[in-house]
Amino acid sequence: MSEKPKSPLYIRQSTSTQLKFNPESRRRQYGLQERARTLGWSEVVVIDEDLGRSGSGIVRPGFERLLATVCRGVVGAVLSIEASRLACNGRDWHTLLEFCGLVGTLIVDEDGVYDPRLPNDRLLLGMKGTTSELELSLLRQRSHEAIKLKASRGELFTSVPVGYVRSERDRIEKDPDERVRAARRCAAALRVRCTSGRCCSRSSTRAISAGRRSSNTNRSSCITTPAAGVRYAARSGAGKRCSPGCCAALIAVAGFR
Repeated sequence: MSEKPKSPLYIRQSTSTQLKFNPESRRRQYGLQERARTLGWSEVVVIDEDLGRSGSGIVRPGFERLLATVCRGVVGAVLSIEASRLACNGRDWHTLLEFCGLVGTLIVDEDGVYDPRLPNDRLLLGMKGTTSELELSLLRQRSHEAIKLKASRGELFTSVPVGYVRSERDRIEKDPDERVRAARRCAAALRVRCTSGRCCSRSSTRAISAGRRSSNTNRSSCITTPAAGVRYAARSGAGKRCSPGCCAALIAVAGFR
């Protein structure tokens, strides 16, 4: 006995930001369940594993599940709010069209019902997929040009130095955290007192990063713990590379970890 035809409803939003700030799109997509029942499919299977995933070619478990269900020949129609929800690249879109055409599965969106086996419907579906892919390419191009323009004005900040933060007006300011400020003062004192410039630079980065609890720290720093600071200070004193006051600064810097 063959399985009763199903109607998978594919739901997707591209980013976590859209999930948080654009719930109406999600409600519209879930609302297509009523359209499927109106068209005669009583069993609607909601596939929403790809919420927060881009449709531009990355791995999508929900889309893979949709293709596998279509290939089993038990799907009467695939529902989606629009072509761009199903795929934003030609490879995934035309793969779905080929599978649906082979097993006789319809594709349904807000505008109509399409049969990939019919030349006119296949042409229209191909245009919908191409338009979706072009739209994504245009958005990427606009974003890239905007980044280049901002960089030409000197206002592009992809990251800020350790010990500084980006203000609301796109300015770089000192970190307001008093622990970070104290670490910066200690690191500055260390650079002045110690003649081992390389070690001081590494220790300074470690101190300030530790104050911010940042993961982007210099892992090659020679001072990682208070005990290591004591040992280095002792060796530095023996080699007469540091003044006595530098030993206390080294220990203090190491203590920020």
